[in-house]
Amino acid sequence: MSTKLLEQIGLTEEQAKVYSCLVSLGTLQARKIALNTHINRSLVYKVLKQLVVLGLVTETTNPRSVSTFTGLH
Repeated sequence: MSTKLLEQIGLTEEQAKVYSCLVSLGTLQARKIALNTHINRSLVYKVLKQLVVLGLVTETTNPRSVSTFTGLH
């Protein structure tokens, strides 16, 4: 998915990169999103929270595991 198009419809550059990564690669942990987008992991968590509020990403939490995130199509 084109990050430039996502930016044109109102997402920030970081939001566009994270969302595009999730749509392309599927469900991922924040650490893997950071590796694929080259965005600092702490910023990735902030961006993921923003995308959850926007309804573009869902978070799956498991008490015995790390949270995973999925981009909604």
